[in-house]
Amino acid sequence: MKLKQKIIYLLIYLVLACTSVYIAMQFWWTDYLTLSYLNRQVIALLGSVGLMWVGIVFLSIFIVRLLFLKEEKGFITPLNFIDEDFIKRRGLVYAKKVKYWFIGIAFGVLFLSISLFRYCMSIYKDNQLTANGVTQMVTVHEIKSDAQNNQYAHFKYYYNGQEYETNLPLNQLKQGDRTEIVFSKDNPDIVDYRTTYSKE
Repeated sequence: MKLKQKIIYLLIYLVLACTSVYIAMQFWWTDYLTLSYLNRQVIALLGSVGLMWVGIVFLSIFIVRLLFLKEEKGFITPLNFIDEDFIKRRGLVYAKKVKYWFIGIAFGVLFLSISLFRYCMSIYKDNQLTANGVTQMVTVHEIKSDAQNNQYAHFKYYYNGQEYETNLPLNQLKQGDRTEIVFSKDNPDIVDYRTTYSKE
């Protein structure tokens, strides 16, 4: 495999992966209730996963080529692994081996990528709410339910003259109850119950 082809595979992966992460970060802080229904936020998040998957496919092809197909010429796509000419040249057993390695690597990288993203977002949320958190007493305006009948408390809160809304797990609250929440002054969409976080 030529250097140019290596660069192309890596560039495709990096561009799609970075685009995917950017899109996901724009909608990651959408509240739980909103994400329980099909809407633009959910479509955007699913689209970001799709972009990541396409990027991972090309990264997996790159890895498989380094491991098993160094002498293959040209630009390879997943369709090449089921191409009759490829199977005839490599043999059915070897072609299956390559295909299974490709699938294993692709799904493994996808799982690790999603897990790493969720972990990083969790750390970012914790840092935002502990270091830059603003606390506020709020009233449960309404009790809402998702499609699975999970219940959420609907709150309105204010920062810098702007109104924000969110839905958090009910936590045995009732309509009209007051509770304390904490949100990030850098990104007020990052919000949770105050009892979970303490500012140091």
